[in-house]
Amino acid sequence: MADRRFSADSRLSGYPSVSVASSISRQHFRSFINMDDPEHSRLRRMLISSFTMRQMEALRAPIQSIVDGLIDDMLANGSSADLVRDFALPLHRW
Repeated sequence: MADRRFSADSRLSGYPSVSVASSISRQHFRSFINMDDPEHSRLRRMLISSFTMRQMEALRAPIQSIVDGLIDDMLANGSSADLVRDFALPLHRW
C-alpha cells in the first residue's frame, strides 16, 4: 500500500479500475478513504480518536435496537420484504 505507483484517489492515474465507466462513477464520491498521503494521514489523525473500541462498543446497543426494530417491522408486514427499501435504506438514514 506504500507503492506510490498506485493511488486510492480515483481521480489519479494510479487508481486501479476495471473500466472507464467505473472510474468515472467513482470520481463523484470523495472520502478520506479514497485519498493518498499526506492528505489521508492528516484526516485520519483528526478522526481516529472518535473511533476507539470504547466508543464503538457504546454504539452497539443503539444500533442493535434500530436493526431489531427494522426486522420486527418487516416481519409484521408479512412473509416478504424488500431488504433495500425496508432495511438497508432506513438503516442508512440513521
